[in-house]
Amino acid sequence: MAKRKVTVLGRAQARIDYKFTFHGVPEACLRCEYESACLGSLEKDRIYTVKRVLGKVFPCPLRMAEGVLVEVDEAPVELLIRAEAAISGALFTYVKPDCPGDCENYSLCHPRGLEEGDRCLIAEVKGMIRCPHGVNLALVTVRRTPQPP
Repeated sequence: MAKRKVTVLGRAQARIDYKFTFHGVPEACLRCEYESACLGSLEKDRIYTVKRVLGKVFPCPLRMAEGVLVEVDEAPVELLIRAEAAISGALFTYVKPDCPGDCENYSLCHPRGLEEGDRCLIAEVKGMIRCPHGVNLALVTVRRTPQPP
């Protein structure tokens, strides 16, 4: 079972389905007594979605106000992969494609929230996308999965 992830967000962000990217521990949090509990289970450069608002309020030095305790999950990521590999339920290791940065699909081939070597599960195949460089691509939604021991 996956470890429950909690963090503290501002009142405006503490709502179901709110998404954010964790960019690492801010300097203001390093002196906070809740830093480890608040940010210890989050990974840098991953995207999270609020699943539950737990309601408990904490002083937050980052916000210089109160923060609200929320439960989060890592958000699924949309990604373009080679069409022949786009099979719902399949596992694969993400490898950044070697393609030019001037492509209109670049952000889908190199999405935020995934890093080279991440093990992913294809949750949904959404459809085919035209690649200006002639590669047959499919738009998929993936979830990172733990690496096998």
